[in-house]
Amino acid sequence: MNDDSQNPVTPVPGTDPGAGEPNPTPNIEPALDQTPVAEPVLNQVPAVDAAPSQPAPGELSQQPTPQPAPLQPEQPDPAPEPNYAFAPPTPTKKKKPLLVIIVNALVLILCVGALAYFLLTDKQNNPEPTHQSSSQQTPASSTPAHAEGINIVPTFDDTINANSAWCGTFQLIWNDLKNEVVHQDIDFGDVQIAMVDNLNKGSFNTSMLSNDYYFKAHGPKTPALKTKIENGIKQKFSETSDILDTIDWSENGDYVLYAMLKRIFEYQYEFAKLDAADFGDYQEVNYFGLDGPSQDAARNQIEILYYDSADSFAIAINTKTGDEVIFVKNPEGDSFGEIYNNMNDATKKYDDAKRLRDQDTFKAPNLKLNEVRKYDELVGHPFPVKQPNSEPMVIIDAIQTIQLSLDEKGGSVRSEAMMHAATGMVEPPTRPEEPRYFNVDSTFALFIRQKGRPQPYFATRVDDITKYQPAS
Repeated sequence: MNDDSQNPVTPVPGTDPGAGEPNPTPNIEPALDQTPVAEPVLNQVPAVDAAPSQPAPGELSQQPTPQPAPLQPEQPDPAPEPNYAFAPPTPTKKKKPLLVIIVNALVLILCVGALAYFLLTDKQNNPEPTHQSSSQQTPASSTPAHAEGINIVPTFDDTINANSAWCGTFQLIWNDLKNEVVHQDIDFGDVQIAMVDNLNKGSFNTSMLSNDYYFKAHGPKTPALKTKIENGIKQKFSETSDILDTIDWSENGDYVLYAMLKRIFEYQYEFAKLDAADFGDYQEVNYFGLDGPSQDAARNQIEILYYDSADSFAIAINTKTGDEVIFVKNPEGDSFGEIYNNMNDATKKYDDAKRLRDQDTFKAPNLKLNEVRKYDELVGHPFPVKQPNSEPMVIIDAIQTIQLSLDEKGGSVRSEAMMHAATGMVEPPTRPEEPRYFNVDSTFALFIRQKGRPQPYFATRVDDITKYQPAS
């Protein structure tokens, strides 16, 4: 049995400390109009039902059980500290709404806390990827362009992928190597390379170009040949070379073949700059085109080659310089040659009007291309020369650059190609050993095994390094 002297009960107004039952509180009605003071919690959860709390067995046994009365308030619990004033207990029907509000508030707090924890955990486990803007994308460099996503092909007949480009300069120097130096097809013997077969076909040559479009030269590798090339492209195109200095021009009996193509073209009438729009799944792409029926002059410089639907057509834009800029939407073919032939076939079958109507629309994206392609596949393979007492040759370097710009005014194409070949050699020339780079700085797999055992006991593949290096 607990000692009541250790837990003194603080007197409450309207209550006789010596009596077993509380005195009725006078004038109850005014008290009900006041805002009730919350009862302090004494190490227990307040009762939800209306029944008065019962004393524990053996505790306050001398106090008789109070009889329920309609208007008689409950016996208030003893206050833990003095100087607390208590209003009469709130009737049961007033407690329920307060309890519901408290429970709902607790549930809401728990839900918000759980949601915040989930979002924070998800962000830590799946950080947002860092995107490069168009100006931060990997620029063209000495690395092969096809390794960066744009496949530069040497011929019109090579297989292409989704993003590819071609210009005829490399074919021009191959033609010179084949026709004026080797005097036969280039043959790498047992080494079969598809682009070599396509280059030997010579599907593009100088008869397909005006002399104003290109400059080319070839001969023994000497400083004099380099000077000849530099003067030639300066006089014809007011240009300097980006690739001549990539080789040593010391005279040693090697052979160099070079070509440059440059063309600047303007539309007869300037198109309008249009608002940025989507291109497939890509957003905010810059366009030029027709902004309304008022551009009749610009509209009339467009010729329809064929039109099947909004997703299948070809058009040609005439220029002041006699060049045609041709767009083929959703082309069909595995090479530029196949695409071009299929376009010509569809053009022959098209028998509708060739001019755009007033209600027709046209827009095309601005383009910018600056790529370098090194044809390492062609390097180091000896091939015979069809001349008496001639020794085989071998290609030491083969490189091509392609630059393109296109906008509402017109555009330009600039391309260089150069090949450095050695004579009197059946093996590739000795080159200084270049460093190799074993830098694990992109996607990789990791295995851990016991030495001498056939299988590892741990493996992982790492693509997103942030999942393996959590923020400290």
